[in-house]
Amino acid sequence: MKSKFTKLALTAALGLALAFTFTACGKGGGDVKLLETITDEGGNVQKRFEYDKQNRIVKIDNDTITYADNLITVGTQKFAINGNTVTVDGKSYTIDKDGYIVKSKEANYSVSDEYKYKDGNLIKISWSYEDVSNYSYDNKKSPFSNCTTPKWLIQHLLRPHNASENNAVDAGDGREDDTYKYEYDSDGFPVKATVTTKYYEGCEENCETTTIIRYSYRGEPQNATVKTETPAASEAAGKITEVVKGSFADSRDSKTYKTVKIGEQVWMAENLNYKADGYGDECYDAEESNCKKYGRLYDWETARSACPKGWHLPNKEEWEILMAAVGGRETAGKYLKATNGWNKNGNGEDKYGFSALPGGHSDCCEGGGFFDIGGGGGWWSFTEENSVFVDCQLVSYNADGVDNGTCEKYSTYSVRCLQDNANYAAKAAEAEAKAKAEALKAKASESSFTDSRDNKTYKTVKIGEQVWMAENLNIDLPSSKCYNDDPANCTKYGRMYNWETAKSACPSGWHLPSYDEIKKLKDFVGGGDKVVAKKLKAESGWAEDDNEKGKSRNGTDDYGFSALPGGSCSAKYGCSNVGSLGTWRYGGASRDVYAIGDAFTGWLEEGENPVNIRCIKD
Repeated sequence: MKSKFTKLALTAALGLALAFTFTACGKGGGDVKLLETITDEGGNVQKRFEYDKQNRIVKIDNDTITYADNLITVGTQKFAINGNTVTVDGKSYTIDKDGYIVKSKEANYSVSDEYKYKDGNLIKISWSYEDVSNYSYDNKKSPFSNCTTPKWLIQHLLRPHNASENNAVDAGDGREDDTYKYEYDSDGFPVKATVTTKYYEGCEENCETTTIIRYSYRGEPQNATVKTETPAASEAAGKITEVVKGSFADSRDSKTYKTVKIGEQVWMAENLNYKADGYGDECYDAEESNCKKYGRLYDWETARSACPKGWHLPNKEEWEILMAAVGGRETAGKYLKATNGWNKNGNGEDKYGFSALPGGHSDCCEGGGFFDIGGGGGWWSFTEENSVFVDCQLVSYNADGVDNGTCEKYSTYSVRCLQDNANYAAKAAEAEAKAKAEALKAKASESSFTDSRDNKTYKTVKIGEQVWMAENLNIDLPSSKCYNDDPANCTKYGRMYNWETAKSACPSGWHLPSYDEIKKLKDFVGGGDKVVAKKLKAESGWAEDDNEKGKSRNGTDDYGFSALPGGSCSAKYGCSNVGSLGTWRYGGASRDVYAIGDAFTGWLEEGENPVNIRCIKD
C-alpha cells in the first residue's frame, strides 16, 4: 500500500532540482568540468558539492562521503559491497557489469523492483507495488556520463534515472509526470532546466507546476542571484521604521521567546521549539542541540496547530505583508537574516530583529534525510497550494532575497508564529462557532436506512449537504470477505470488497463516493488531516497509540460519521492494522482509497485487495 499524497513527484521544486546533483565530469583527464551548485530561480543554493582528485564527490552540503574497497559511507549511511550486491539500511541492490541497479529489494519483502536500460539510459522501472515508471531522453551527454562515482550510488542518493548517459526529458508513472526543457553551455552541459510537473490522479486544482533550476560548474560564474540595495532605496520602496522588541513565555512548556513588532505585525523573533503531541516534529539530525539553536522542524500538519494560544501559523497573505514592510522580497533576506550563524559569510543585517537562522529541513520521501543546516532556512505558511504542496518561505546564505516557494507537506521545516490581532481572533471565533453549530446539526440529523437486499439496517447522518451511511457496508456479495475471515470482524467493521465488487455494492439510491465528494466532506469538517481524522473517528474502538503508551487513538466523532479501524488486507500478504487504520474505497479508479488513522489521507490499493465501503446517498 502506497500513499499517493506522500509521493514526492519528485518535488519539482527541489527533488527534480536534484536531477543533476551528484558529479558532473566533463571531458575527463585533465580537462574536467565539475558541477558545483544547483540554484533555484530566486538564486537560492539547493545543493553544493566538493570533490577529491579522482573527481569523486566527497561532500554534499554537510554530508561527507568516504570510499573504501567494500564500504562507502555517506553521512551516517553505510553501503556494504559484496560482489554485485550492495546493502544499506535493510535494502539490497543487484548491480550489473556497468554499475547500474537492475534490481532492488526491501528486507522481509518477497518482491523486487526491476530496472531496464537501453544505450546507457534507464527506460523503465517495474515497481514491486505494480506501478511502472517510464523515461525518455535527449541526445546530449548528462553531467554524470564521465563520472567515477558509482552509478548505483547516484541512483540511490538521487533518482534512479540520474545516472543515465543522457538527460531525461520525460519521466513519470501516469499519476505524476515530469517534462524537462534544457539550455546548454558551449560544452553541451545543462545550465538551465525548466521542469513541468503534472499531477493527474486525485488532483482537482493547481495540478501543474513549473520550476526553473540552474546549474553552475566549478571555475565558472555562479548562477546564484546576488542583489544589493542601499537603505535609502529600500526606504523608498516602502520599508517601515517602527520596530518594537519584546518577549513572550509559552505557558505549555515555560519557554520564553523574543518577539518583534514590525509595522502592524508582532512576530516571534525565534523559531518555535515546542515538542508537539504525536510524531510530526523533530530536531535536525535528531540532535537536541540543533533544536536549541534553530528550533524544531515540523511537518505542515503539525505546524498548523503548533503555535501557542494567541499566536498562529501565518498564511501567505501575512507573509506578504511582512515582505512589503521590510522593503520587498528582493532584499528581505538581507534585512531579516541574523548577523551570524549562516555559512560562508552569508549573514544578514538583521535590521528588524527578526533573526532568521538556517535551520535546514528534512525530506519525507525518496530516501528522506536532513538537508542544508547552516545554508538555508524554510518557514511554513498556513496556505495550502494543492494536495501535495504548501506555500513556504525560503532563505539561502548566498542570496539577499526571500523566495516564495512550495514545500512538500510531509517534509519538515521551521515555524515562525505570528501574534493574533483583533481581526484574526474574530474570524477564528466565528469559524469555531460555525463548526460547533454544524456538528450539532449533523448529530441531530442521525437517522437510519434498511437495505432491502438483506434487510440490514444502517445508521445514517447528514453532514453539510451530504447524507452518509454512518456504518460500513456489510452485505455478503461474491468476492467480499471479513477481516482475517472472521465473521465477528464483519459484524464490527463491515465486509471488505475488491474493486469490481465495490463498484456496484451500494444499495439502490446510494453510491460509492467520488473523489470530489470525499474532498467536500473533508473541507466541510475543516482543519488539517489530523484534525479531520479526529473529528470523524468513533469515540471508541480504536487501539492505543503504538508510540505513546496510554494514549488513545479514539476520535471525537463530532459529526456522527463514526469511522472505525477495520484495517487493510492484501490478496498476497494477508490482513493488518485492524484497530489503528480504516480504509474505504471511492469511485475514482480501481486503486483509489481514502484512509483514516492518525490522519485523513489518500492511498493507492491494488484493485484485487479487499477494502471497506461507506456509501453516500444519491
